[in-house]
Amino acid sequence: MKVKAKFFAAIKDIVGISEAELELTPGTTARDLFQRYCQQHLPLSRFADTTMISVNLEFVPPETRLQEGDEIAFIPPVSGGSIQCPPPESSPTRGEEIGKAGQSLVPVLSWRLCPSQGESKEGVRGNRHV
Repeated sequence: MKVKAKFFAAIKDIVGISEAELELTPGTTARDLFQRYCQQHLPLSRFADTTMISVNLEFVPPETRLQEGDEIAFIPPVSGGSIQCPPPESSPTRGEEIGKAGQSLVPVLSWRLCPSQGESKEGVRGNRHV
C-alpha cells in the first residue's frame, strides 16, 4: 500500500526531507513507520516517546493501522517558553511601550492534542485538523 509521510521541525532536520511517498505492507502501524525511520536515522530515537502523529489531518495513537493513500505527519514537541497575554483592557496603546516583560501581543492558541475519547479536537478557532 502507498502512503505519504510528512516530517516537521527537528524531525524534518534529522530525516533531511519534508515528505516521502512510501510502499508499506498492509497492517503497518504509524509506530512501525516511525520506528523504521528511527533505525535509518539514529538521532530520531530521542523523539520516539514525544512525537505527535496525525493520519489524514487527525491526531491518532501510534498503534493506528495505516491504510492505502494515508498521509502521516510526524510532529516533534516544540517549546518556546511561557507567553502571557495581557487582558484587552491592559493592552498597550499607541505611544506606550510594547513588549514589556511578561506581556505579548501575540495571541496563543490552545490545542488539546490528546483529547480523551469522545472529546472534541477543536482548537480555539474551531479547527479540526493539524
